[in-house]
Amino acid sequence: MVAGEDKALGIMLNNCWNKFSFGGHHGLYKELKNPNKVHTIRTLARAIAVSAYDPIGISSPFTLQCRHIMREVMKRNKALGIKPTKEMWNTPLFEDLEAPFKAWYEQLPHLDNLKLNACVYFKPGNTAFFCFCDASNVGIGMAIYSRSDMPNGKIKTNLVRAKSKVRPMSMPIKDEESEEKSTVEDEHFSIPRLELMAAEELLKHIKELQEAYDVNPEDLWCYTDSSCVFFWLQ
Repeated sequence: MVAGEDKALGIMLNNCWNKFSFGGHHGLYKELKNPNKVHTIRTLARAIAVSAYDPIGISSPFTLQCRHIMREVMKRNKALGIKPTKEMWNTPLFEDLEAPFKAWYEQLPHLDNLKLNACVYFKPGNTAFFCFCDASNVGIGMAIYSRSDMPNGKIKTNLVRAKSKVRPMSMPIKDEESEEKSTVEDEHFSIPRLELMAAEELLKHIKELQEAYDVNPEDLWCYTDSSCVFFWLQ
């Protein structure tokens, strides 16, 4: 942490420039880069815990990569019948997952360059919000941007909120007719289903945005590239 920076909501706030920054993980990077250190599942979980706390979700695309590796570990352990015990957490990572994990933590220093305006200009009638959602085989994601017409005639944009989630391994569902509960396993998660989950996640954040800013519906613009989502919305 440098002069003029304070911790705020788990991220650093630069009081001089009024910007959020997302770096400062030098201790974690040094620990993971130690050639004498054996990377275990516990190491992977700790790396996620240290870097993942981000209420605004700005760095979530970065942490999603590490979460995806953890998901793969848990999926393989489940297939092998290995239960999450204390011994399991001290088990070394699978050899083929060491390379993607290294590629991930090698990018930690670059988070120091990620900065975001802490102040979001908002004035009813002059500010519109553009909301996006998408999905892939890796996970789902959403982002909300603001576009404001400033008094000086300029246009100012800000990334207001972002969120990403790793593809779930299973999900409980409820039959509307019989009201019986069942579980959808990973292999049955199609891209259209994930696209709908991304749209649902976006809707949650839009509702929070409306409560926080009292946004008029006509100032909200939502986008998706999924024809399936358009069909079900109708």
